[in-house]
Amino acid sequence: MSNDDPRLKNLIGKNIAKPKVRLIGFPSDEGVKINGGRAGASKAPQLIYDELLKLTPHPVHIDRHIKLLKKTESLIHLNCSGDLSADQKNLGEDTASSLSDQILPVILGGGHETAFGHFLGYAKSELSVNIVNIDAHTDVREFKNGKAHSGSPFRQAIEHQSGLCKSYNVYGLNPASVSAAHLAYVSNQGDTVFEQSVSVDAVLNRLNLFEEGSIMVTMDMDVVRQ
Repeated sequence: MSNDDPRLKNLIGKNIAKPKVRLIGFPSDEGVKINGGRAGASKAPQLIYDELLKLTPHPVHIDRHIKLLKKTESLIHLNCSGDLSADQKNLGEDTASSLSDQILPVILGGGHETAFGHFLGYAKSELSVNIVNIDAHTDVREFKNGKAHSGSPFRQAIEHQSGLCKSYNVYGLNPASVSAAHLAYVSNQGDTVFEQSVSVDAVLNRLNLFEEGSIMVTMDMDVVRQ
């Protein structure tokens, strides 16, 4: 690492005594398959991490960013069995363990079925949570043939018996990818915003100020303009 051009690979996961951030890979695309999508998302956690390590710390907030990166553990992969419900439960267990240790879990999927496993960590920890999803789709579909999938995680969180999903807020919706019924459903849960610029800082600050509970942020790559 040259001093004038540091990379994340030189900063993450180096002899951390008290980590602040834990990177968890969830290499599953079982939910994508059930939803009729194209398999391959299971390869994403390692690919995302490999590209992440090539990046530089934020040049404006470099001191704060490097301090955080030095408290960030290197990526660990969960063993996904192909039993989606069991795999999501295991992800919830790992997420809850991190939260109990006051370590922020950052989950790399995988299909968006990842999000329900992520939520289960808050439910197991008995923590109320406001979900912020940056996504072209609402992902509140019904089960398919009785099975959960990559398009159902937020309906599952909203309707979970714990009642700990306090709001569901989705930004970046593509109007050609959202049914009227799904829009009506999510509009009763929180913010729904179509394709327009949104200040993430403003969203998180509002939730911090006016909503009780933690904030869980998730993003689907289909919201990004290629």
